[in-house]
Amino acid sequence: MGTTKPGLEYPDYRNAKAGVAVTDYLHTSFPDLYREYRDGQIVERSLPDYLHGRTQFLIFE
Repeated sequence: MGTTKPGLEYPDYRNAKAGVAVTDYLHTSFPDLYREYRDGQIVERSLPDYLHGRTQFLIFE
């Protein structure tokens, strides 16, 4: 639940995050294609760094 700040008569829900249904995510297209569904939210997909790419190169060499 939200917290009530002094002087306010209603809870403060600004930190609350709205969840997204999996079906909504699967039926949505994104122009940059770098989004993923994680814990009920659509977040920007992190790109591999140099070490990750180098490790994959060495494995599949």
